[in-house]
Amino acid sequence: MADLKRKLRTVNIDSLNSKSPWVIKLREKTQKAFCRRPCLWQTKVSLAVLKGDKHVCCIAGTGSGKTLTFWMPLLLREDGIQIVVVPLNILGKQDVDDLKKAGIPAITITAENATEENFKDIEAGKYRVIITNPEMLLKQSKFGFAKLFKIKAFTDKIISLDFDEAHCISQWGSFRPEYKEIGRLVHILKGVVFHITSATMPTHVKIDVLNILHIQPSQLYDMRRSSDRHNVFLVVREIKHSLSSFMDLNFLVPDGWKTGNPFPPKFLGLFDSILDCVNACLQMRARLPLEHRNRIKWHHSEMSSTYREEVVEELKNGTLLGAYATDTLGTGMDISDIELVFLWRANKLSMCSLWQRIGRGARNLSREAIAVAFAESKAFDHVCVEKEEKKRK
Repeated sequence: MADLKRKLRTVNIDSLNSKSPWVIKLREKTQKAFCRRPCLWQTKVSLAVLKGDKHVCCIAGTGSGKTLTFWMPLLLREDGIQIVVVPLNILGKQDVDDLKKAGIPAITITAENATEENFKDIEAGKYRVIITNPEMLLKQSKFGFAKLFKIKAFTDKIISLDFDEAHCISQWGSFRPEYKEIGRLVHILKGVVFHITSATMPTHVKIDVLNILHIQPSQLYDMRRSSDRHNVFLVVREIKHSLSSFMDLNFLVPDGWKTGNPFPPKFLGLFDSILDCVNACLQMRARLPLEHRNRIKWHHSEMSSTYREEVVEELKNGTLLGAYATDTLGTGMDISDIELVFLWRANKLSMCSLWQRIGRGARNLSREAIAVAFAESKAFDHVCVEKEEKKRK
């Protein structure tokens, strides 16, 4: 590790170009391991992590390849390990499956498998990537991360602590309090690079994230890319019917639809409320013939992890026509061929949540998707103007 950092010490990351030896070397290794040629910005981010003199912040659009920058440093540091913090356990499962294809041993640690045996395997170096959530990372126990972080031989191997969907550090702290405490690790893991990534980190959110992590802007290498999704087209619709009827969603399955008619495009409906999610799904199922009703399912936090994983797999392989979900599928989930995303009561969402949910569409950038934001009437200017005119009368 020290030798690699010494070699990178004099490298100006911003001045690197496609002909730079470090860029060529890392691109070749990435192509071989992942069958993907990384962009220059991904190479710069990965080399900044390996250089290790600053923490790293990467802001880029959904589906642009930020996660690849977690794995690329492993290719130049063969004894290194990466620890990745994800907001949703299902994202860890997704990453482990992808890494397995590249021949990189990885494990996701959740409350279900946080056993002494697994932590012994981690300490012994069985895995090069450890993926977990903030609750597990900060949990105090006789075995676990708290114990591992006291072992110098282990911490010396950590290349970086990577935060996927890092806006959650700021946005989710009210109901996931461990996010507000995660900054303690800066003092525990001295010398370890903190690598924060997100597609939705406007300035005020970024400032809050850095404050929580106790990182000064001068300690940061910044990579900011556009968060625009050129292949996702946004439509806004006013909710015309009662909220509880979900009749505004009937366009998915027109009246009188029968077997043999064209299916709707593969879709993902996203809701803030579990109750709305389930009731809207039941309403849509009732519009389908009996033999197709099980091809639309709901996905939310009160379902078992096994069930949620099955829904994702069925959505990926085309068994399902679509799914109704809460944020369990609204943040970070990578399903490449979603053609239609609709957001229920979008006027209630923060800009970060809105953009994350829109970003579930057409993750394969060669495809296109439509995102429909359904908003309540009171959110529209013409309704507000009409109300004001009535008051004047």
